[in-house]
Amino acid sequence: MKAVLLDLDETLFDHRFSCEAGIEAVRERYPELQQKSLAQLEEEFYHLLNDMHKMVLQGRMTLEEARLERFRLMFLGCGHVLDPGELQKIADLYSHVYSTSRRPVPGALELLHALRAQGIQVVVLTNHMTHVQVDKLEACGLTALVDHLVTSEDVGVQKPDPRIFHHALALCGVEPHEAMMVGDSWSADILGAQASGIRSVWLNRRRTPIPDAEVAPEIFELQELASTLNLSLERRYSQHVD
Repeated sequence: MKAVLLDLDETLFDHRFSCEAGIEAVRERYPELQQKSLAQLEEEFYHLLNDMHKMVLQGRMTLEEARLERFRLMFLGCGHVLDPGELQKIADLYSHVYSTSRRPVPGALELLHALRAQGIQVVVLTNHMTHVQVDKLEACGLTALVDHLVTSEDVGVQKPDPRIFHHALALCGVEPHEAMMVGDSWSADILGAQASGIRSVWLNRRRTPIPDAEVAPEIFELQELASTLNLSLERRYSQHVD
């Protein structure tokens, strides 16, 4: 194997952790939301986030418009109408806590160090805007460990479209059988890789039922990938930090 393609959000970057920290901070400050449990608010938030993320990628909304609209709808669902100034303050609070809570998924740093030490190219393949993902990589200390960042914004198509996978392979100069895709989204990462002739591994940190075990194996933590690839994370990572 010559290259590993990895999704970013919820694969290398702990997106859910940052989201939950931001939602909890907003709920603590605004009693209007406390009629619902934190778990209920998080479920609503993720539903809105997924729907609006698609619109942002399609150019139908800006990132800022999506942030504001998510909280407008969440507060409206609790019977509270926000004026524009108050809505902006809430979105700003969430964004601040989200940014200061950014962290890599456990095992991400060690895995990337181990891959690089073995001469395997590391490609981050993500459906998002480039500047947002560059910022996440930097905040998590992953930038220097990534050979290529491939975003849907730069390529013009989104996973699972095979064209974005083939673009990543071309950057690495490898054939599909020489690469592996690792990601948390079954539809975007696993089925996209399958359509591109790339073997894949599903990172199932939430331990949801696997759609089809014959399409790809699953792992529950990134550390398990080391066993799959015969990498010694502790030994190889220590070579870079001693």
